[in-house]
Amino acid sequence: GGTWPPTIFAVLNSPEMNADRWVKILKSLFSQTEYLMEFHSDKANHCTAEANVIFISSVLWPEFKPALEWREYALPWLEYQAINDYYPDGFSREMSTSYHWKYKKLVQSYRIAEFNQLHNVFSADYLETIRKGFRADMMMIKPDGSGPRFNDSAGLDRTETVLEGGEMFDDPEMLWVGSR
Repeated sequence: GGTWPPTIFAVLNSPEMNADRWVKILKSLFSQTEYLMEFHSDKANHCTAEANVIFISSVLWPEFKPALEWREYALPWLEYQAINDYYPDGFSREMSTSYHWKYKKLVQSYRIAEFNQLHNVFSADYLETIRKGFRADMMMIKPDGSGPRFNDSAGLDRTETVLEGGEMFDDPEMLWVGSR
């Protein structure tokens, strides 16, 4: 979900791209999505990432015949992951700040749907999980902008993520912390 769309848009107007190359790329995207429909994970971060790919493929390439089927299949998985893989305070049940990133896949699906005027397919609970995920990032941010280093976590800078959450939800506290 996160690699193919920006790559495709980066080469969209390249003189090196021709009809044969586009067909190969689109066949590959189609095959990958169909494979995930049959063999995706059914829990945790892999399920979220794979359902995200299926959903994004359905939105970005609606000309594929099974696009609506893909969307109708992926959406319940994304909703399920949003509601069941996070504690009420917004932290991931995987208990790792590295795996906490999963909610960003939920954001990615929502943003692409929103851009394509399909954001109304997501529930209020889905959006609330995203908001709480951003707030959880804000709550664990250290003065230097990084997150805590425990479990298998890396101390990555979280300020841009928190700022994105502040902008998405018009949250003055996240805006302040994210723009420090």
